[in-house]
Amino acid sequence: MNEKINEPKESDEELRRMQAQLQICGHELAALNKLTQIIAASFDFELMLNVASPLVLEMFRASSCGIGLLNNDRTLLTIIADAASAPTTPSKVGETIPVPDSAVSRQLFEDASPMLIHKAQEFFESGVERMIARARHIEAMMIVPLRVRGAVIGTLGIDTDQPGRTFTTEEVTLAEIIAGQFAGAIANGRLFQTEQRQRRIAESLQGVTAVINRSLDLQLVLKKVLAQLQRVVRYDSAGILLRDGGELVVSEGAGIAEQTI
Repeated sequence: MNEKINEPKESDEELRRMQAQLQICGHELAALNKLTQIIAASFDFELMLNVASPLVLEMFRASSCGIGLLNNDRTLLTIIADAASAPTTPSKVGETIPVPDSAVSRQLFEDASPMLIHKAQEFFESGVERMIARARHIEAMMIVPLRVRGAVIGTLGIDTDQPGRTFTTEEVTLAEIIAGQFAGAIANGRLFQTEQRQRRIAESLQGVTAVINRSLDLQLVLKKVLAQLQRVVRYDSAGILLRDGGELVVSEGAGIAEQTI
């Protein structure tokens, strides 16, 4: 692939840009340094985001923090990382939120601009957002788009349960920069996963070719083909059908009984 995964030095440059844009106290600077190290440490972006989310809570003195990713149709937002200040708060990881045709969606996903929501329990009239806001006693929310090459791929949400609390302009700027780092990490992780998958496919094809070249035993070849396929597609059952007269017969299978079609 022609795209190059970002080097760790880019995280250092981003951190210097943060310091230039914000007047950061010692505690916040230490948190930013730690956050940058977490982001640069792994290509498993879901694991990284779940490790980073509690740190974001501390930085913003928030009650909860969640990261969601859009599906290809941009109709659903799936929560992939979630943290809450109260240890007994149930995780929302895996939950999906429908993306409605609303002013909120247009601001986040079309205009790609942050959104500040006050009195969150009243703002959302129905749906998953209202249930979450009520269950977590959320007073105010800051939702920041995650953007990759100008396209919105998800959101970073930071919530507070403190009555009267508002997010400052400096906090919005900081959240936008962190969202940019998260978006870059997700893009790099996806690129890495794609490259790993392509490598496994290539290795499996080479393995099948080697088996075919070494053996004339049809059943042995078919078993090896299924074994190589398992490396690429994690199946519960699979079968290879060969024509026998006017019927298709399962000549070799894994997890299925012999049958004809």
